[in-house]
Amino acid sequence: MNKWLYQDALRVLMAAFAQNQGFFVMRAPRIHERLHHLVRRGCHHLRNNEPLQAQSLLHDELFRLFGVHVSVPLNRQLSLLAGIIRHVLVSYIRLQRQSTIKGGVEFLIDELRRKTPPAERGLSIDVLEIDAALDQLQAHFPAGSNLLELRYFARLALPYLVLETATPVTEVQRDMRFAKAWLIHYLQSRI
Repeated sequence: MNKWLYQDALRVLMAAFAQNQGFFVMRAPRIHERLHHLVRRGCHHLRNNEPLQAQSLLHDELFRLFGVHVSVPLNRQLSLLAGIIRHVLVSYIRLQRQSTIKGGVEFLIDELRRKTPPAERGLSIDVLEIDAALDQLQAHFPAGSNLLELRYFARLALPYLVLETATPVTEVQRDMRFAKAWLIHYLQSRI
């Protein structure tokens, strides 16, 4: 399956989320936790060379959470989960005006703060700014945006980034460095 089908699956899930947003936002911390659990179990199946079990698990769990059936390509399962986690987290923060959901995004925010000049370290960086920056990065460098989403929203380590993107380790590392540098520059320019 191609990228369009992956985006289509994400659109179907987000439409289900939007139809009953109040219900999902009330349950967002639990959904967030379930999605991260699903990422860990999916990684376990992929590590053990069980892609069909990973696909079946993903299909069943997404139906339980969102009430819709989606067909996801084997090589885009974790990307789909990262996109859903990002959407759930951002929607929750926008509606609640606060974040009580913990996740890998805190690591990104801490990393971004460490890389800013000392005079600007006290400035606030939040998930909504990162979400807007990732949307901008998607327009210029989709692979980098996807890597950052996988790393910080789905909390994937380098070996799983390589598996998910089917890209050599050195290329993933290079793209990740470029994407992080772009993100830091973008957020600093908006201050």
